[in-house]
Amino acid sequence: MKKKSLVEVTVGIPTKNRYDHLAVTLYSIINQTQKPSEIIIVDDSDNPLDIREFSLYKNLLKLTEDFGIKWKVLYGQKKGQHHSHQLIQETAENSLIFRIDDDEAAEPNTLELLLSCMGQEVGAVAPAVMLPYADELPEWLETNHLHTINTQPNVQWYKFDDILEAQHLYSCFLYRKGIVDFDLTLSPVAHREETIFTHSIYREGYKLLINGSARVWHFRAEVGGIRSHNQKDFYDNDEKIFQGYLDRWSIGKKSDSKTIVLDNGIGDHYAFKNLLPEFRARYKDITIAASYPEVFFDDPDIKLISIADALLMYHNLEGFSIYRYMGKRNWKKSIVEAYKELYL
Repeated sequence: MKKKSLVEVTVGIPTKNRYDHLAVTLYSIINQTQKPSEIIIVDDSDNPLDIREFSLYKNLLKLTEDFGIKWKVLYGQKKGQHHSHQLIQETAENSLIFRIDDDEAAEPNTLELLLSCMGQEVGAVAPAVMLPYADELPEWLETNHLHTINTQPNVQWYKFDDILEAQHLYSCFLYRKGIVDFDLTLSPVAHREETIFTHSIYREGYKLLINGSARVWHFRAEVGGIRSHNQKDFYDNDEKIFQGYLDRWSIGKKSDSKTIVLDNGIGDHYAFKNLLPEFRARYKDITIAASYPEVFFDDPDIKLISIADALLMYHNLEGFSIYRYMGKRNWKKSIVEAYKELYL
């Protein structure tokens, strides 16, 4: 078989208890008109199997090799697909990653169409991700030029041919690795993980696009994947974390209110205090969760709460950590400038 020219894209496929569906997903990737140079499967199944022992997969993997596509199977941590996605991001040999679920199948030109949109200013581009017999895009969604977090339903669920801008993406998309990490504090169902991940890319200054001409079919397996976990507590936990993100991003709340979490040293509190005049000019109501509330006792207009109260509100405070924020950006400026960029 004559090898096709490959593109420097890694395809990442997390899978859990879906060896039947996974074969369809894998074949759809091998059959792309623009073939990736690498495929990484992360098997998070309850009782992982060696797929090389099964004739179907032997043939699929041999076909993969015949096209010159590298492949490897890694094993998950039983913590959820977000951990698998992060593992793919950390081990991928390419700077572009196409993520696809193990119960989805991409039409042959999907990757080619997504790559055609991947300009330097674009952080991620998604296809339409539809159930069989999907409806046409409703007119009111078609005229909404920007698909926002608050847009319901998701435009990726419908048939359309245009390229739309978005503030977040769902399920399957091509993205630039290393801009942001996946939130590993979510539960094993990883509810909202792709919204948190892609909107974080958007907030780093990159465009998010949806190319409706690129199409992936979602066969919605009834078992496996996130449906291996039925605990309502998992969804409640993740929704609480998601609401914490919305609060930090000032989405869906009063634009004149702001919550700051200072779970750090007293010097860091005083550094933030230098910014209070700018915060007052922008926000009417300011709430500060402080490790050293006495720093703000002289300001009666500030509502003070404890770090424990903030933890009850948001469940996880990593997104508020100024040192985590600076570390991920190799920060060279002052902590005051970092606070300003994080919160204003």
